[in-house]
Amino acid sequence: MKNLIQEVKPYSHLCSWAIWESTNADKTFTKEKDLKEDIDFSIYQNELQQSNSIIIAMNPGGDFDEELARKVSRKCPNISEIKRPFNNFHNVGKSCDYRLAQALNDSKLRGSYMTDFFPIRGSNSNQITRFIENNPDVAERLVRELKDEIELILPKQDTINIICVGSTAKTWADKYLKDPKFKKFIIHHYSGAGNGHLAKYAKINGIENNYKAIVKHRLSSQGLDISF
Repeated sequence: MKNLIQEVKPYSHLCSWAIWESTNADKTFTKEKDLKEDIDFSIYQNELQQSNSIIIAMNPGGDFDEELARKVSRKCPNISEIKRPFNNFHNVGKSCDYRLAQALNDSKLRGSYMTDFFPIRGSNSNQITRFIENNPDVAERLVRELKDEIELILPKQDTINIICVGSTAKTWADKYLKDPKFKKFIIHHYSGAGNGHLAKYAKINGIENNYKAIVKHRLSSQGLDISF
């Protein structure tokens, strides 16, 4: 059996899997502290990538450095330098990662590969977008790397569902992943900054205002049922 964890270790500073562990006895996720960090994904080997879907967000947060951005690669040249592998989307803090756990841990997307579209650090989305637009050579190189990464996870697939987290990730997927095998979907971003958009969507569609219900409804409206 193919060992996916070993295969993607060079990307493990950026990627992870849609499996979360809760610190609560009832296994629920209602707040940041419910997340258990630094999961040993090797115990879930048989649950990884059971669907033809991968989940792609925008880019890692942090301080933008243009010089580093020009040189960055999706693969880490030295795996031993990755201090917390596969921890992206599984952090306790202000990012509301627990909402992803709430929405996806008990869905058909459980175990799916998760990553960021570009490995360029920066918390200002406009700044990252400008850099991408002004440096097409860097963007094209990183997209080639992303396609290689996807091929590693889902080789020889006729259809691959790209679940885009937020509108920017969807815009990039539409622009750079034009192969018809890529079927693209969008869900709201899980950040607390989008609470107003979540509330508006819930009100318009007459559903409960929580991230899990909204993700399920939005994907269903696009033709993708993630319910067991």
